[in-house]
Amino acid sequence: MKHYELTINANNDVPVSVRVNNKRSIFFGTKTFSLKPSSNVELCEVSDTTKFSVLSNHQIKHHKKFEMPSSNLNLYVSSERNLEHYDLSNYFLLKEVGSQTIMFKSFLTPDSVIEKLGKNKIRIYTSDKLKMGKLNFSSPAYFIANRAFATYTQYKGVQIAYNTNNSKKTINQTSFFEKSFEIKSSYFEKEDLILVTDENLPTHKKEISVYISKCNLIQLNGMQNLEILSPNLLKVKNFEIAELQRRVSVNLTGSFYFVGGTKIYCDVSNFKINDTIVFDYATGGGTSYSISSISKDDQGFYLLIDEFIESKPKFICKSHTQELNTEIVNFSYENKTAYYTVSGTDMTKDLVWLTHKPDTVKGGRANHTLSYVDCYFEYEELEYIMRNSNEDTSN
Repeated sequence: MKHYELTINANNDVPVSVRVNNKRSIFFGTKTFSLKPSSNVELCEVSDTTKFSVLSNHQIKHHKKFEMPSSNLNLYVSSERNLEHYDLSNYFLLKEVGSQTIMFKSFLTPDSVIEKLGKNKIRIYTSDKLKMGKLNFSSPAYFIANRAFATYTQYKGVQIAYNTNNSKKTINQTSFFEKSFEIKSSYFEKEDLILVTDENLPTHKKEISVYISKCNLIQLNGMQNLEILSPNLLKVKNFEIAELQRRVSVNLTGSFYFVGGTKIYCDVSNFKINDTIVFDYATGGGTSYSISSISKDDQGFYLLIDEFIESKPKFICKSHTQELNTEIVNFSYENKTAYYTVSGTDMTKDLVWLTHKPDTVKGGRANHTLSYVDCYFEYEELEYIMRNSNEDTSN
């Protein structure tokens, strides 16, 4: 039976609770489900005070409970009340200087694109725009995080970067790279037997194990360890076979099947070979990967990495750093009660970081893109909160 996609879109500050065939999931932002047409879907209330309003591209009988139609379905969810202090989430926000207006808010979830920079430092990629404040041409002066988030940072400095032009992108699909390569010739370089392939191998690996077949030197057929000297030059690691070939002295031909890495289908603009990329934390766990190839097949354009990714990532972002000092703002932790009063921050729930110096960019920061946040965050605690994220799979 054909499956269809249910995509629920919500603002990052709206917690969405959905029950699909009695499996409950709570999330922020956007989530896509692959469902049968007969699936029962129910939008639930996160708390007694949350009321959803729903827009759909398909006529549904009830705005909260419905059966999937026999086509893809998009729901757009908003809430009559944004839960600014949702107990089960870690978040950070930016408040306008001179008022208590929130210009930006983001939740730390398994869908967040996070890169581990080493020594308990992380970079959180966002790619979202700041909202307008109440004042003309204003910028954020306060970085505010809930107490749990703040504790894990050990109250160290926070740095944010704007407008890097490297946005977080949605991944369409993934698959493993599999291809047959032909051995078209061979030669000796000193004592080494070198195989020449018909095409370049798209990998950064220094050594591969492949099954060679149809080779006119029978002893070379079977599993062989090959050292990659260049994309189409492979050195045979078995010295006995190399010595045998030296005595026989025939031009080797044959083929092998190479399975190497994962194809990531997405918008490949602004990516290039050897770029470092990062996935959502649920997939990559903060690890970065190097692009070994960029190509296209009948499924579309894709990036290739050497590693095997078992589950499909949701998001991808190029690992990068803002080089313009005018687009970087530093914040320091502040414990003076006056700043909590003026920013309208409840000290029992949230803690405040203050800009080192005023961000006086011309025209203010409204509609500027917050590209990433750098901060200290204990890796063990990060793993814990991601592992215990608000996902309920009970019936």
